[in-house]
Amino acid sequence: MNESLIFDVQDFAVKDGAGIRTLVFLKGCPLRCVWCSNPESQKYCAEIVFNGRFCQKCHRCVSLCPDKAISYNADGGVIFNDRNICEKCVARFCADACPENAIRTVGRRWTFEELYKKIQSNSLFYRNSGGGVTLSGGEPLSHPEFVHEFLKYLIKSAISVGVETCGYFDWDKLESIIGIFDFIYYDIKCLDPLRHAKITGVSNEKILSNFSYVSRIMPSKIIVSVPVIPGINVEAGDIVEIASFIKNCGVNKMRLLPYHSFGASKYEGLGREYKISDMLNADCLNLNEIVENIKKNDIDCWIE
Repeated sequence: MNESLIFDVQDFAVKDGAGIRTLVFLKGCPLRCVWCSNPESQKYCAEIVFNGRFCQKCHRCVSLCPDKAISYNADGGVIFNDRNICEKCVARFCADACPENAIRTVGRRWTFEELYKKIQSNSLFYRNSGGGVTLSGGEPLSHPEFVHEFLKYLIKSAISVGVETCGYFDWDKLESIIGIFDFIYYDIKCLDPLRHAKITGVSNEKILSNFSYVSRIMPSKIIVSVPVIPGINVEAGDIVEIASFIKNCGVNKMRLLPYHSFGASKYEGLGREYKISDMLNADCLNLNEIVENIKKNDIDCWIE
């Protein structure tokens, strides 16, 4: 595959690996975490996002839609009748015609050459800062063929590359290239398989199995990322259990990612329900106490 669906490319990032980096967000993820702050990353197809605050009710989108998937109500507000139709549409006349950018498409296909050209333009910043590229998503490792080939471009130019993964990928397709990454941010939500399935839509069996494989190859390059979600994996002591688990696998780096609701408004734009809008932010004081307890077990732990 010489192209893949990407929903964002962010330059000059400083929190997703060493130095100044470019973040490449590949679209599509096998998980459906109820707290996901990037719901536009989940589906393996381009999607329409609608922001009603920008809509001027000109109804160009309604008149141009070839499938009649858009209409308007008595107040003139735009209504998307069937998002499934929109996902299959290749014309996207509605997004192109909207004068206020109230309708836009999320996700487009990039070739190796396009992506590499953009990344190489920042090569001076990478060299001077010790930075590089971080592949994120969605789940970037669910695009193994594209990732494999794209890594060849980066290696030839001596550009550092890391990856952020939920761990749900096919080991057989990644085994030969996983060691190429300079670092891996590896998500572990909780260890209980039934609760994991309830909050993410999938069991964690494959995730933990893959973690075992990766930790045998490159334990020093793994940073475990734990999203801290009140009511889901804080009170039950999951974080301490995760720390014990990764230590037994020879991994000693962990970062805690406190829950936030910054992505809540994205769900409305995608026509979806944000199911945990009542949830409070994580208590940073309690997190500091957890961090100190984890550090006592010789694990480098911090809050981001």
